Amino acid sequence: FHGDRHYGDDGATVGGIAGINEGVIRNCWAYADVTTSGAFGVIVGINYGEISGCCGMGDITQRQETYESVYQSSYVGGIAGINSSGGVISDCVGGTIEDSYLKVIIDVPYVDNDQLAPYSGPIAGENNGIIANCSNYGYHIDTGNLHSWRSWFVTYDQLRNINNTI
Repeated sequence: FHGDRHYGDDGATVGGIAGINEGVIRNCWAYADVTTSGAFGVIVGINYGEISGCCGMGDITQRQETYESVYQSSYVGGIAGINSSGGVISDCVGGTIEDSYLKVIIDVPYVDNDQLAPYSGPIAGENNGIIANCSNYGYHIDTGNLHSWRSWFVTYDQLRNINNTI
């Protein structure tokens, strides 16, 4: 899966191997060079099944879209955008040390909004299932102008869904 594509405003579910996995995916790798605003995983967009022994690499720009001035959720992961309840990801790698990497750039034009909090991670953007024995070699995330701060009136925690450990 290579090429500059935009999966955008409709909240698409896209992956380099499958958009949605309800079965078993083993021992594969994919490289993505994309701009996305939906659920995107280098291997699968949404995982309900089992993924093992896979590696996701590439350059992903995670664009934060708005609909009627409200930021829409977006999910980006090196393996799965969303690992749903019942989903299992094991023995996978987000990027490699030897020859490739996984880089996520968060693209947002306006940042002072407490609802903005993209879901990003080297294995899964959001995890409601099981992730075991995975690593994030060669992973880098550029959060750009996202920030977390507190004032008298507002608390911004735009980094709350950025996961650099799984």
